[in-house]
Order: sequence, then C-alpha cells, then structure tokens
Amino acid sequence: MVSASARSLNRREVHLTKPASSCSSFLGKVFLLLASLAPLGAITGCTGLVSSGSTTGNPPPPSTLVITNVQTGSITTSSSQVVWTTNVPADSSVDYGTTTAYGNSTPVDSAMVTSHQMTLSGLAAGTTYYYQVNSTDSKGNHGHGGNKFNTAGFSLSGAITPATGGSGATVALSGAATATTTANSSGVYTFTRLVSGSYTITPSNLGYTFSPASQSVSLSTANITGVNFTDAAVAVAPTITLSPTFVSLSAGGTQQFTATVSGTTNTAVTWSATGGSISSGGLYTAPSTAGTYTVQATSVADNTKSASATVAVSAAVVTISISPTSASLATGGTQQFTATVSGTTNTAVTWSVTGGSISSGGLYTAPSTAGTYTVQATSVADNTKSASATVAVSAAVVTISISPTSVSLATGGTQQFTATVSGNSNTAVTWSATGGTISASGLYTASSTAGSYAVKATSLADSTKSASATVTVSSLPSFGHVFIVVEENTDYSSVVGSSSMPYLNSLISQYGLATNYYADTHPSIGNYMALTTGQILTNDDRIIRRRPEPTMSVMIRCSI
Repeated sequence: MVSASARSLNRREVHLTKPASSCSSFLGKVFLLLASLAPLGAITGCTGLVSSGSTTGNPPPPSTLVITNVQTGSITTSSSQVVWTTNVPADSSVDYGTTTAYGNSTPVDSAMVTSHQMTLSGLAAGTTYYYQVNSTDSKGNHGHGGNKFNTAGFSLSGAITPATGGSGATVALSGAATATTTANSSGVYTFTRLVSGSYTITPSNLGYTFSPASQSVSLSTANITGVNFTDAAVAVAPTITLSPTFVSLSAGGTQQFTATVSGTTNTAVTWSATGGSISSGGLYTAPSTAGTYTVQATSVADNTKSASATVAVSAAVVTISISPTSASLATGGTQQFTATVSGTTNTAVTWSVTGGSISSGGLYTAPSTAGTYTVQATSVADNTKSASATVAVSAAVVTISISPTSVSLATGGTQQFTATVSGNSNTAVTWSATGGTISASGLYTASSTAGSYAVKATSLADSTKSASATVTVSSLPSFGHVFIVVEENTDYSSVVGSSSMPYLNSLISQYGLATNYYADTHPSIGNYMALTTGQILTNDDRIIRRRPEPTMSVMIRCSI
C-alpha cells in the first residue's frame, strides 16, 4: 500500500524494486504510471513493487535540510506573504521585526511540506521589516534564511493655487515623519511612503503668503488627497548676503567675495572697500599697509540694502628658499639652482657664490679647485631675506678606456681603435704602439713581423692616465703546390661523409672543402680551366687529347 499527504505531493519520492516473479514487468510499468497520476489513496498489487524505505541500489534520503527561494509577495500597507522552499518536508515559522533582532515570531505551522507560505499581518505602513524563515524536518535538522522588505506606505497630496505662487513652492511635512518636497509647475505636491500618524503640511515661497498657513491630517488606513492651499503675492524687500564674512590677508594678497541677492530679479551689486581695492566682480586686493578694512556689497535694486565683510591685513613677510640645498660636483661641473620667494609679488633674486660662478638664472659652474663653496639667493624685494646652498667640489678624476681591448691581425693588417676619456672636458689622447704604426685617429697597421704588440692611448688632460690593447700579429702561410680534387658525375652525398671513400674524406677534414661551384661550359675541361685561371678559355676537347698542356699538370682530375 502507498499513501501520500496532500501537502507533500510535490516532494514525495517513490522507490521501485525489481518486480516479483509472480507479476509481469508490464504490470510494474502500469503501476508506475498509475502512481504518477494518482498519488493519493491506496493501490494494491503484487508485493514488493513499492517501498517507502531505501533498498539496495537506491540513493539514501538527504541528510541535511536546505532552504532556497526565500522571497516575499502580496505586500500591502499592513501585511506581507513570505514563501520559501525546502529540499525535504519540514515545518514553517517566521521571525520578523523592524531590526535584525526581529522581536516577533509567527506560530509554528507543523505541517511537513516542501513549499512554505506564511502571512505576516499587523504591520506598520511604509516601514522596513527584517525577517528570517525557519524550518525543521522530521529528523530534527534545522534551516534558516533571511531577507527584508518594505511595506507599502500611505501618500498625502494636494495643490497650491494659483500656480504663479504654487509652482516651485517648498512644502514641508512634520509629525510622524519629516520631509520636504517642491510643488510642480501646476502647484501640485505629493508625499509618499508615509507611516500611519499625524502630520502637519506647511507651504512656503518667497513673495507669497498661503491660506491656510498650514494644515494637519492623520493617516491611518488610506491615502489622503486634496490638502490644498491658496497663495497670494506680497511685496518683498530684497536681502543681500556676503561670503566670506571675514578673511585674513597679507599686504597685497587677494580674496574673491560673492554677494547673493534675493527678493528681486535684479541681483546686481556695487562693491566698495575702506582700504585696498575691489573689482566689479568682487575680487579684493589688500593694501600695502597693515590694518582692518571693510568690504561692502550694495544692492542695485535697493541701495538701502547691503552686506559687509571684514578683512584683516597684516604686513607681508618675505620668505625665500633654495633648491637643492646641497650638491656635490667635480671641478668644472654644473648645477641648476632654483629660488622660491613668497610673501611679495616681486619674486626676483640676486645670485652670489663664494667660489665658481653662477648665472642670473641660477646655473652654477664649479671652480677648477676642489673645496666647499656657498651659493646664495637674495630677495630683491627685501635684501635682508636670503637662502643658501652648499656645494662640495672635488678634483675631477680622469678615466680612459680603449676599444677593442684585444685583436688578432695578419701582417700588414689594419684595425681602428677608439679611446673614451671621462672626468674632463679635454677628451683628446695620444696614440702609441710597440710594433706596427698607429695614426692620430687610432688606425693601427700591423707590423710585417709576427708577434704580440701593445697599442696605448694616453690622456692629454692627465698624462698619467692611459689604456692599452693587445694586438697579436701572425704571418700568412705559403704553399709550394696546390691540389684541387673535383667531384664529377656522382652525387655529393655519395662522396662527402661516405664511409666508402675514406681517403677523400680525410683530405676534406685535413685541408678543406669548397662547395657551390657551377659549370660555365661543356664539356668539363673548360670548367677546370676557368676554376684554375679565373677566366673563360676556348674549349676544344680534341686539342686537349692530342697535345696536353704542361701547365695542367698542377691539377689532378679525378673522374668518379
């Protein structure tokens, strides 16, 4: 017999075993179909077809409770549904409240289901609620899942007429909640997401009065509309404000002031100052004399309306700094110095040094004598203000190198050498060689006698500094006879590297192998002549056969 609860239809698992021998497999298939179509009630048949427990080969039931798809729905001003899903049948409850501490809980619904739904009621309108769903299965496994939602709030609206005063009016809300909004071009305003409670609505707009001045309403179960006001234009005197209202400046310093005029469409102002000067745009320049001064902005629309600011002017203090404050140079070296002057508009300086020289732009050149020297910049605006830097000058160390440092040449061969001198502006050198000759520019010509020779470059700035290179000179070999063995009528691979021709390969290893030669004529004798003489000669096999030339005895022709 198989039975199922209506609450858990969607998660009931049916495990099938192999049909007993007394029942056909066809009946087993029919039973499976009927069980799928009608899970309620009882079905009888051959024993062993259906088992609610685990059998060999079937997966065990889940060992943990998993909660998914936690969400809310059908939210109103006072209620909300909460739904979720579990992987196994379990009971249902919800913790909820206006903080993450919750504080409220629904009764536990003991129905063991996989699709859960609970309704939260008695909620406040326009409020954020936090909630946690809870489920426990038949094995005591617990599951939780949380989120938050907002209940629908109440709205409160009205209109301010005529629109000339209502358009752009500011509407303030106080009471159970505070908020402000701006009426649209038709004078209509709206507040939304309001909680239940008592409220006061107050409109305002410069140049207008409102009737009534404010209204009080109570929200409890429904939205409220038609909280209307009537506006009337009134004369408004302009007002003016100034920013900033106080500032401290050094003599000659500047400050931008801003005047704001309200209550009139003419927002222009005139500026004045009791000391210093101010532009039509409000840019103030402090005087050269210390003191307290007033800056004033007066409305052009109503010259009885003005605003003022106080300016405290102090005597300018000139300061000067130099960069860098120290430097290390070799004799004759250079360093750019920079002076920064503040506290005056005159930032010019005069430069001086205790050794070496310095340009009007601050470029210092070290003297030829080592020592410690001072560079000073003095303010032109206040010659009592100066800054200095220390320069440590050391004697220049001449170094010299030669390239290349070694070379091998045949007798009479040539090699260009190059000398590099550092540490002195004089980079000239003198060249010398222990054998062969070398030009003033370093072009060396090898001796006619083999041997090892030295090439030296000596600094003209410091004759104690030099660098040298080694030249190995060797003589060219001479030969009494030259034999050329020419391969013909056989593949290259059948000769070179072939074990069947060890003698020829030993000659190749001992003397040499020339490749990539191509015929100029036919038959072969003409090519041999070209090979040995370097020119193309008349080719006639008949003459060669009748009268061999004795000069050909130096060439051995091997036909292979």
